[in-house]
Amino acid sequence: MRRQPLLDTGTYSKFRRSRQAKKDPRLKESGSLVAFEFEGFRWPLEPKTTFYDWLYARSVYPHRKWATKLYAYDGFSDIEFNPFRSINCQARSIALFLSLLKRGQLDEAVQSSSSFIQVLADSDYRPQLRADDFAPQRLFAGQS
Repeated sequence: MRRQPLLDTGTYSKFRRSRQAKKDPRLKESGSLVAFEFEGFRWPLEPKTTFYDWLYARSVYPHRKWATKLYAYDGFSDIEFNPFRSINCQARSIALFLSLLKRGQLDEAVQSSSSFIQVLADSDYRPQLRADDFAPQRLFAGQS
């Protein structure tokens, strides 16, 4: 279960499906999202895609031996991804997962939010978050 702490209103922890959460009227009345919480880990909103990418990596991690079969592919696509509505993309997440696995960094990366972010920062990871972004973005704002 994912919990979303919101400014001035506490945490919404009862949601089990994202559609249910998106339709809750409190989201429009309760202020800004300030973080994500999951299994005791608190995730900042920045870097933008790391919470989703970490969830994806943690979900596939038990099947990492099988996932090595995906090395045979040069790229991935996500037919549901719409860069105008979202920044999270399964194709990017599996490519990142396989990259971490190949580089021997996956075990460390899935341990915690801080270890995941640190592994990505150490490798100078620069995700391209929108179709109209020509230059990949730095993981952290202000990085040179």
